[in-house]
Amino acid sequence: MKAVLDSGFFFSDCPITGEVYTTPSVCDELVDIRSKGKFEKFSAEGLHIISPSAKNRERVLKAAERSKDINIISNTDRDILALALDLEAVLYTDDFAIQNVAGVLGVQ
Repeated sequence: MKAVLDSGFFFSDCPITGEVYTTPSVCDELVDIRSKGKFEKFSAEGLHIISPSAKNRERVLKAAERSKDINIISNTDRDILALALDLEAVLYTDDFAIQNVAGVLGVQ
């Protein structure tokens, strides 16, 4: 299973298996020692850091307009949603706005 991780994942103790991915913008949000430590652990285990396609970033914007979350989701949120579309992956997030847009896009 492919999974895309939001920055919130790196602050939690949620277990995960399979191929894991995140975006450069998520990496930029990890500033405290705990999240950086967890990031380093997952990097050593094969975490992939990939930028999403422009095509799917545009799809995310349109979906955010439909879900009325366009003014709530950040560029990082858009990136992880677009990457989940690119990879046909499951998205790990605790953010309700991201979950709303994911629902419109059909992202798990």
